[in-house]
Amino acid sequence: MSVIAAPGVDDARPLPSDTQPSRLRGIDLARTVAIVGMVAAHLNVRYVDDPWGDLGWVVTGRSSALFAVLAGLSIALVSGRHTPLTGEALRSARISLAVRAVLLYLLGLALGTQESGIAVILPAYGAMFLLAVPFVHLRARALLAWAVGWCLVAPWAGAPLREWVADPASSIHTLPDHGGWMATTENLVLTGYYPIVFWFGYFLAGMFVGRLELSRTSTARMIALGGIVLGTAAWALSRAVTSLTSVQQRMLDTWHGDPVADFRALDLEARHGLHGQAPADWVWQFTMYPHASTMLDLLHTLGTSLTVIGLGLLLVAWWPRATTLWGVIGSIGMISLTAYTIHILVRTYYNASGDYGIEVFLVHLVAMWGVALPLWWLGRRGPLEAFVSRTCKGIAELVTRH
Repeated sequence: MSVIAAPGVDDARPLPSDTQPSRLRGIDLARTVAIVGMVAAHLNVRYVDDPWGDLGWVVTGRSSALFAVLAGLSIALVSGRHTPLTGEALRSARISLAVRAVLLYLLGLALGTQESGIAVILPAYGAMFLLAVPFVHLRARALLAWAVGWCLVAPWAGAPLREWVADPASSIHTLPDHGGWMATTENLVLTGYYPIVFWFGYFLAGMFVGRLELSRTSTARMIALGGIVLGTAAWALSRAVTSLTSVQQRMLDTWHGDPVADFRALDLEARHGLHGQAPADWVWQFTMYPHASTMLDLLHTLGTSLTVIGLGLLLVAWWPRATTLWGVIGSIGMISLTAYTIHILVRTYYNASGDYGIEVFLVHLVAMWGVALPLWWLGRRGPLEAFVSRTCKGIAELVTRH
């Protein structure tokens, strides 16, 4: 994200007109990667002894991060793209975004009642959509500053706060908790799979990307190159720091999971994912285990997310005539909310049997593409996308009219 190549004359030209429909096909491709990646992670990585010894390590923790970055990008696209909305249009966009946040939160709660065995991301998604409301008027440079600051500061500030809140001796546990609201809020904000204190950095980064001129090949190349540099640098720094004997010993001393015999055992255990439970000690900020929400975990997964987005845009730019191919592949991304819901429902159906094999993965793909392809062919939105869009627009118009 910090690498910006100086564009030449050819690089600065917009993409050909047939690659600039109202939708950015490269973004749909990235959304498809995020959805399919999450399906693969849910069906594979959680149930093997050595996740990083399996191809599943590619998607664990990275797919959900990409999903969040793309959410922030979508917010920028509907609030003016590279030129933020102003005046009454901005007010309407903020109202619509707040309504969308509530709808996503409620849908997430409903899906969470299903016995899918999956930590549903939508409640956190909805909360972060609401947090984004005050930021939609900002331009790219301001959003970049916020995103960088959030990803660097939040992990250091949030980790000790998370431990304090989780401590039974904390004064917060003297508050009444009728209905379990406190535990739910703690999980959503700090200690869950997608703690918004840390994950909102993904939204801000996505909003920054959405404010760029995404129709230009130079921009797509900058996003992809910046993502590769950021992701690789975070990975290399983590490997260098955690290879030190003193660091490994400190990690062993501060580990609060199941007892482990040595650092290798700790490493294998942590690779299954820390899910918002990384120890607060400073040394863990230099690790990048899945869902750890540490500094290097955020930076690495942000880098991989930018890489996928940039490459998606570049693919469409390099092969502009392959519109049918991009439409077919990206059709799942066009109905990402509906496709995610299909995933939860299919996973619920198979969860009782404990079947996590490749056959179930293929069933997911058939179910999602079975819905997505006809809708793409007909030029229609997904049913949930259409419902959310109409509801948001209707309420925004009702409110602004008065």
